[in-house]
Amino acid sequence: MLRALRQEAPFWASTLPQLPRLAHRALSQDRLGELGATLERLAQENARRNDLLSALLVMLTVALILLAISLF
Repeated sequence: MLRALRQEAPFWASTLPQLPRLAHRALSQDRLGELGATLERLAQENARRNDLLSALLVMLTVALILLAISLF
């Protein structure tokens, strides 16, 4: 553990002073706009998938009805 700490110490020594600036930059960026766009795209894809599944269900129901009619 001490060996790993000695090896990583220079990295942390150079990174730690930058953390406040990096945290401020990350918090000040507008990520809600990106998130909203992504959620909208996912909602559209979900609606499209639901439409396709509904159409498939209707076709399957019609096929089963026609099959039942042809058997009787």
